[in-house]
Amino acid sequence: MKKVYFRTNRAFIYSIILTILFIIFLFVPYSHDEWAWGTETGIENLKNLFQGYNGRYFGDIISLLITRNVAVKALVMSGSLVWLVKAIIDLMNRMNHKSLWPSMSPFFVLGLAFLIPVTLFQQTYGWPAAFVNFVPPMIAVVYLLVYHLKDLDHELSTGKQIAVGVGIMLGAQFFSENVSIYTVILGVMLMIDARMTTKRISPFHWAILFISLLGTIVMYLNPAYLKAATHPGDYKTIDLSVTFLLEKVRSTMIPNIFTNYGVILSILAIVIAILTIRSHQNLGLVQQFALIFVFALPTYGLFFNSTQLGPIWLDSLIVTLLAVVYCIALFYLVWLGTSGIKRRMALLSLLSAVLISSPLLMANPVGPRAFYGTFIFWILLIVICLAEILSTTPEFINTINTLGMVTIISLLTFYFLVFAYQYHAQIVRQNIIETQLENGKKKIVLPELPNTQFVWRTSSNDPWYWNPMFKKFYHIPSNTKVIFPDAPDYHEFYK
Repeated sequence: MKKVYFRTNRAFIYSIILTILFIIFLFVPYSHDEWAWGTETGIENLKNLFQGYNGRYFGDIISLLITRNVAVKALVMSGSLVWLVKAIIDLMNRMNHKSLWPSMSPFFVLGLAFLIPVTLFQQTYGWPAAFVNFVPPMIAVVYLLVYHLKDLDHELSTGKQIAVGVGIMLGAQFFSENVSIYTVILGVMLMIDARMTTKRISPFHWAILFISLLGTIVMYLNPAYLKAATHPGDYKTIDLSVTFLLEKVRSTMIPNIFTNYGVILSILAIVIAILTIRSHQNLGLVQQFALIFVFALPTYGLFFNSTQLGPIWLDSLIVTLLAVVYCIALFYLVWLGTSGIKRRMALLSLLSAVLISSPLLMANPVGPRAFYGTFIFWILLIVICLAEILSTTPEFINTINTLGMVTIISLLTFYFLVFAYQYHAQIVRQNIIETQLENGKKKIVLPELPNTQFVWRTSSNDPWYWNPMFKKFYHIPSNTKVIFPDAPDYHEFYK
């Protein structure tokens, strides 16, 4: 009877989260890429099977769906995030072989998921077309870890091993390029882990490796990637020159893997400190220095991220060395503070935080959205280390869950107000369009939406592509001029 009640309570909590997120994502406006996906341009891409566009076939199809109905958009986005939270909790339960977490734990995990840098929020939770390419595949990635552990415990028959391996790995393919490449690496790492722990490699692992290789090959057979590699002057390019790679590490990789995550890595530092002191009360000199570096990098990210510490070359060198030493120190302390299955999953999460974004090194341009996988692996590392701590001090579980509940209630309250106000401004904008068209106006001046730091570009004066796409999406005649005088690009096109 108690077990049934617990499951019902858990389902009730997930329903509450889903409802709140649905309302918030209902308010998130369509922007930029959605203008194209929501018109005949998107249909033309589908008719061409997205050839020459990209290999994100699953993400592209979902983009077509969410731009045709706001309720579908909200349901896909809220459902995906709730499913991702559930996947993380399922992984924790699997590692503990019991339901360690009380029913409020989804609030804690969701709270971590919303402690996201504004630049990453803007390009994921605030940009539907980007969301569907970077959030859903992480659900499949986490469930690969869940079923890897189930397979190690011999819970899956041979047929189920293959079916589950194929099904879950397909769920990680055809969304984003770096995740597809990473799944091949993950398949190899899970094979190594299986071989070391059970002295065997099961059909599950062969299935996920095969599908990951096949999916990656099929994705990159799309002509868009050959064009990116052979036409360096185009918008999307692949560059392997040493100069480009070094500059990319400094300007893009280190900020989006490490220094932009000041808040989440500060939480990780506190958890690691508790884990280290709990397991080694008398810290040696090496452990003390390791802790200093584990705190140093998030401190830099929180307070000095936009500060130059010297000439560009010296500043880049300092931050790069700090990131390298940070990884070494974190690896060392996680190894000391954990054991068994938690150690293996924690170290895999740490490595994956870097590896999942490493394929982006050769691509240009790359936005913060492409590093969402890194963000999720930092969250996984926090939760795994907390699970290690709580395994010996379960009395703190309720405290952790209370902190999570308070955090997520505060965050969602503010985000609700932010996007409700933005939704109101969007309705005002649409009313202006309808009124001006009814009056036969040939020039429409539209206001910029508020709180644009949380969403991708909701206006454009670009007369060559995005402004015409905006007009198509909102059914404005092509011979009607639409101007956004408050938009950042106004002076670029109207000097």
